[in-house]
Amino acid sequence: MKDKSFLNWFSSIKWKRKPILFYTEHRQTIPIIQENKKDFVLINFVQLWKFLRIFGKTNSSKLRAKVYYLILKTLKPEVIIDINWIGRVAMIHHIYSRKNRVKLVVVQHGFYTGGYISNRFPEGRWHKMARCTHFWIWSEFISGEVLMNNSTFFVNGNPLYNDLIKFKQPFRRIEKVKTILIAPTNFTRKEGEKLDKLMNLVSKLVDSGVQVFIKLHHLNELFPKLENIIILENINFYEVLYKQEFDLIIADHSTTLLDAMFFNNLVAFCNFHNSPNTLYEKLLGELNIESIEHELVKCLLPDRIELQTKFLNYLGLNNPYSNSLRSIIN
Repeated sequence: MKDKSFLNWFSSIKWKRKPILFYTEHRQTIPIIQENKKDFVLINFVQLWKFLRIFGKTNSSKLRAKVYYLILKTLKPEVIIDINWIGRVAMIHHIYSRKNRVKLVVVQHGFYTGGYISNRFPEGRWHKMARCTHFWIWSEFISGEVLMNNSTFFVNGNPLYNDLIKFKQPFRRIEKVKTILIAPTNFTRKEGEKLDKLMNLVSKLVDSGVQVFIKLHHLNELFPKLENIIILENINFYEVLYKQEFDLIIADHSTTLLDAMFFNNLVAFCNFHNSPNTLYEKLLGELNIESIEHELVKCLLPDRIELQTKFLNYLGLNNPYSNSLRSIIN
């Protein structure tokens, strides 16, 4: 072992028969990992990146990045699976993949300003996307909406579908909206003024006699204490959705609306963050806070169910997931 570094030795002793796969643990990647775990040696790169804080506490640390890149070169993963999120690790993966011809798979994980890549932004500005060799998407809808950015699109369906379809129920009959769950994306401390729209909505709903519940985003930094509302914490959100515990679910550009629609909950879109030209707004319309009682009645009309069903089919959320991970390395 004189001529080998410890990392070279470590990478060769146990898993030479299986290719190494670097992955991130996310709800859209977990079904993929579980289905392929027998074929790969799995390394959670998020945990590895956190461990490397000993070389630099910030994500911008050059030493931390160099050590991580050295680990990639030593362990030689054949596949890296990530979600579409721009960050330091994603940049390192792109460089490593390009130089070493490694399969870098990015999984579509949502439909919102941070993860949806669209030409709908003003003044011709494109939203950034993670560069990769394989961009796995739910359906054909996204390939016509995005900037290709040197990536190849593959329609693989919705990874969550296969596990969650067994919980799906028909739309629940609702005569009047009595309970509403509001699930906004996170508000940072710099976005205090953006809370005004949310507070206005909550106030008008409470005044109209509706019981309001709020589920905060796990990254939320700012939210005032309010009377007459209930904050939901430590809940199984999928269970809440498939049991259809609320008459209506209101959210902004997060994936919450997609999850709610998948389980046949009635939904409404409210653009709390004033994101420009969202497809939610185009296809579902935005809730008019100033005439909230009329809006709640509209949400119960039969054509609302038809509209949501069309939206789901358009996005491909009703498409079963097709496992093709092994095929891309053969």
